[in-house]
Formats: sequence, C-alpha cells, structure tokens
Amino acid sequence: MKKRHIRRALRNIGLAALAGLVIWCIKGFPLPTPEMDFRRDERQALAERSEIIWTYEGTMRGDEDLLVGLSDTAVHVWHPNGYVLFWPRQEGGTLVPLPAETRYQDQAISYLGPALLVPDPPAGAADARLTITLRENEWSETYAVKGQPQGQVFFFQLEMRYRGDAENDYYESNAFRWLAYERPESSGFRQYPYTLEFFDASGNPLSTIHQEGWLAEEDA
Repeated sequence: MKKRHIRRALRNIGLAALAGLVIWCIKGFPLPTPEMDFRRDERQALAERSEIIWTYEGTMRGDEDLLVGLSDTAVHVWHPNGYVLFWPRQEGGTLVPLPAETRYQDQAISYLGPALLVPDPPAGAADARLTITLRENEWSETYAVKGQPQGQVFFFQLEMRYRGDAENDYYESNAFRWLAYERPESSGFRQYPYTLEFFDASGNPLSTIHQEGWLAEEDA
C-alpha cells in the first residue's frame, strides 16, 4: 500500500511537470526576463518592492541590461550579475551612477562609457545639466553634461575625451571605471565633486545641488 502511494505521488508530480512544460511550450518557451530577475533580487534583499521607472537594453554583444526602480526611501539599481544597489533618495534629486557602462555614438563609431541618472528630479524640471570633476591620482578633469530626459529620469552620458592620448586616456579610463564601481556604502563620491542644475521649460533655474562629499547641499 505504501509503495502504491509513492508511485501515485510520483505519477502526479510527473503529470504536473508535463502540464507545466506544455504550457511553457504554448507560450513560446519564455525565458526569465530582467524584470523577473530584478524582483527576485529585491525579495532576496528583503527590500520594499519598487516601481520600475527606467530600463536599459544593451544593443551589442557585451552590453549589460539595467533596471532602475523607486521605492519610498531608495533608488533601486539592478545589475544583471544578480544584485541590487540601494541609493538613499535625497530631496531635490538623487544622482546615481549606473553600475555598468552604457553605449553612446561618436560619429560613426559607438563606445561604452559611464552614465548617471537622476530618477526623481524636482517638479517642473524640463532640462538639467551636470558638472562633475573626476580624479585619478594627480589627474583631474571636469565634464559638463546636458541631461537627456527619458521618462521619469534625466540621463547623463559621459564621453571619453582622450582616446589616442596614451597618458590621459589611461587616467580617464581608470576614473570612468571607478565611477561605474561606486557603491552607496562607499565614500568614493567624495572624489567627485559635482553641481547638478535643473531648469524649467523656459530655461529659468529651478534648483542647484552642490556636492563636495556624500551629503549634498541644495540651493532653492
């Protein structure tokens, strides 16, 4: 009798698995999506479920897919390596470096470079400008980047200036790499002072954030 129950249980499990396979085939063999992985990683981190407000799909081999979500207290930035970074939201706009490089076009050739987002700009912001200084040992360079409005975020793509200039290219590449490796718990942002400006549709200044360390100071 006991063996009969075991066989029946195994048969039911097999039938259930077969039914699941049939449904999977009917739906066209769907594979896990970045959003499914993002939600799983949020749950594993015991984090509040966020609202996904920005996605990036790599266009070429070697590019990474990225997702950004907002919860009440944090910006959730997902990396396909299987982790989520949680950046504390700051009033007036939270500048967040993306954990993987994004692709940009330079004339006829595309390159990968670091990018940053502001997921929650101030109300009425139609334009934004980021001025950020990167440092590597004694080398430093200031980049002024116009924000690209993409849905609910402003997107800032940093472009390399020194390709072909051996010395400066080495330092710039290292600084770009460290920017992409930044983590909320690190103090690395203290190396990168920045000014983040927002403007309304008429070009009038809305607010300015000066950053000389982890904490930002906002000018109304």
